[in-house]
Amino acid sequence: MILLPLGTVLTGCTPTDTATWRTDTDTGGGETGDETEGEGEEEEEDGEEQEYGKALWGFLEGEEGWTGFYFFDADAGGDLCDLEYEAKWATTTDCTECIESWIITRGAAEAWVNVEGACEAEGWTGLEGTSFGVGYNEESLWADLGKGWVAIEEADGEREEDFAFFEILLSD
Repeated sequence: MILLPLGTVLTGCTPTDTATWRTDTDTGGGETGDETEGEGEEEEEDGEEQEYGKALWGFLEGEEGWTGFYFFDADAGGDLCDLEYEAKWATTTDCTECIESWIITRGAAEAWVNVEGACEAEGWTGLEGTSFGVGYNEESLWADLGKGWVAIEEADGEREEDFAFFEILLSD
């Protein structure tokens, strides 16, 4: 499989390492790592508050799918970019380590928040027609962001019968 290289589009943003992946078969004890409940929320780690700034996310419900990016910076006033693409999710077997995986192709975009061109500055606009891969196994979320399939540690995801969600935290 050949994917368009998302890493070049992210202008210096790369995923970092620690994952949580949940499926409808988890019995509550199967979660690992820290959860992120939403964009820009804080969580405590070793007594310090941390905020997650940049993320690539995807959502599939039935036949409809979306993907996008957000950028939150408390020091700069909060939400700077919240960009959503309609997306086609197609199953793939390219991720040999995955239980289930998809190729996600971006369609039309809508910027919900774009403070002073923050979405463009990150290289997140104009990606209509580009694709990337995402999948999971029992231990972690996997992604192909243009450099082959790798386990992503700074990620969270959930899979149920007609629903899937993932969030990959990006660092500068």
